[in-house]
Amino acid sequence: MTELRMRTLELNGKRTGIKLDPATWQAVDWIAGQQNRKWSEWAREEIEKYPNADNMTAVIREAAMTELFNEVKRLHGYKDKLMNSIDEAFKEFRESIEL
Repeated sequence: MTELRMRTLELNGKRTGIKLDPATWQAVDWIAGQQNRKWSEWAREEIEKYPNADNMTAVIREAAMTELFNEVKRLHGYKDKLMNSIDEAFKEFRESIEL
């Protein structure tokens, strides 16, 4: 099992420890970086969406997975558009060289 890593986050004027696996921290850092934010800003905002949540790490993990899933869907959409464009260009090329 992967060892959890702890970071400190200030919430409502109090410092609290958040323990997550390295891969989740990597995702959190990447997501925050994509938004030109610090990880702590991103995590705080996600946690504040669920003020009655008992498990802050679950909130962060779920938010990170949702963001990553949305990014995969977005990139997949670009891939589909690109493939359609390539197919259309290839079709036009084939038609142009037929005599």
